[in-house]
Amino acid sequence: MNFSYSASAKWIEQKGSRLMWISLAVWLVIYIVGKHPDVCWGDGMGYSLAIQRGFDWATNANSHFFYLNFHRLLMVVFGLDSSIQVLGWASIFWAISTLLAVFQIGKILGGSSAGLVAICVLASSFSFWRHACIIEVYTMSACFWALCILGLMNWISGKWPSWFFFILHGIGVLVHIQLILLFPVVFWVLWKKKEFPIGSILLYGLPLLIIFWSVFVLKANDLPSVLFDHVGGKMVENILFRLLKGLIFLPAYAFFLMAGPILFAIWFARNKGRLSSLNFSLNSQIVLISSGINLLFCLFFPEPGIHVFLIPSFLGFGLLMGKWVSTYQPSQTLLAISCIPVFQLVFYLSLNVFIERFSLFPANEETDWKGGPAYYLLPWAKGNASSVLESEEVAKLKTPPVGLKWNIDQATAWKKRQ
Repeated sequence: MNFSYSASAKWIEQKGSRLMWISLAVWLVIYIVGKHPDVCWGDGMGYSLAIQRGFDWATNANSHFFYLNFHRLLMVVFGLDSSIQVLGWASIFWAISTLLAVFQIGKILGGSSAGLVAICVLASSFSFWRHACIIEVYTMSACFWALCILGLMNWISGKWPSWFFFILHGIGVLVHIQLILLFPVVFWVLWKKKEFPIGSILLYGLPLLIIFWSVFVLKANDLPSVLFDHVGGKMVENILFRLLKGLIFLPAYAFFLMAGPILFAIWFARNKGRLSSLNFSLNSQIVLISSGINLLFCLFFPEPGIHVFLIPSFLGFGLLMGKWVSTYQPSQTLLAISCIPVFQLVFYLSLNVFIERFSLFPANEETDWKGGPAYYLLPWAKGNASSVLESEEVAKLKTPPVGLKWNIDQATAWKKRQ
């Protein structure tokens, strides 16, 4: 597609790489300032315990083979002794790496303007922001989403070999099982390209072998129950209520549902409704389909912390927003990357006040464990229920392996810092 740029848009395209590094540096500082020094109980504690103890063959939706063992390998190679520090800094590293990959995808879709806007949208979405500041798997998972999308696009253009994409996707599935949602996109690309690289496709055998070995030979976990146990029934249970609750209360939807349609409506009115001017190349289709599939999954999957699964959708929405700006409003790129974080900040803080004022998010045990609204809305908040270690007295009451001396030592150290 040929782009017609104003002087400012041309300047952005010329300085795109430099602006990208400035943007990444700014978000790096923000994430470092917001980094939590400790670890959450729950999944974060489980991950820290796992790599503190050694390598782990377990792999399912709740224990992530490549996430755990890669960071354990870092500890061994570099002689590191604190799994909390390794995983805490890893969250920031994978977050920044994700933004770098997103910029490269944006450049393919619409030049540097598209990449800069996409960085801005994803980096300031608070589900992504939050997970860059705590110990969790989701920024590494997001990085592999971005790398896989980039790999597909570069395979289509002939810049990367097909096997490279299939290796990335196979590893990604071992980081987080949500990446199986990328399979419909893979099938779509294969069908559109009329190309079926059997040798490359067989590379999926490695992650499948690891999963088979873990589940059926070592019996390290029960993957079928994780995937299928009562999920079907729960997904159709009170579906309208869960759909509305997801649309209203999950903050990761906010920018897409509010600012996105508003900006699109303005463009639509100015262009007299000419939908034919929208350009959906195969690259754009990859982003659109992957985002849509993730969004549908998040709307219907019965998981109270579903916001964490929205990150790939928000990644896609950021890319589509970047493509829109670079195509129809390229001269407004700097304004967009300045205003989007402000809009999200004001919206989320206002939403937090609104929810608390009208008690729309009951403080029960489940939402306390997830952190309540502050867990979603305030990445820098370090005092909510999901962001502190329990006291050593409570840790001593936990049954093994949670009640290890290591847990108690970490809890004691946390208490001394308060």
